Amino acid sequence: MLGTSIDGLRHRLGVPKPLPPGFSDPVMGPAGGLELPDSALAFKMQGFTLVANYDARTRQVRDLLLVGQHEDSLMGRASLQSNAANYLVLPVFQTGSANRLLGLRIVPTKPTK
Repeated sequence: MLGTSIDGLRHRLGVPKPLPPGFSDPVMGPAGGLELPDSALAFKMQGFTLVANYDARTRQVRDLLLVGQHEDSLMGRASLQSNAANYLVLPVFQTGSANRLLGLRIVPTKPTK
């Protein structure tokens, strides 16, 4: 799903859902010290929420965030591999809590077109 457009992702996953109540991505926004992403859409997928951050101008998906508190379960349900060559899997912790997992961020290792 990385390297696709947000339109392709919507076609594949269906209608976007609202972001989870109180959702805050600690890497983006004032708490993370970075600018807010241009756009983010949430999708329900295999029992978890997937948040796609994308560039509104190019429509390209920048990264994905699988929201959930159990790393092994998220890895298995999303068929992720920790040693994949084309993406990195990074843990994302809840704002203000270094030991409470918010989810897993999936970042491409090669630039998308």
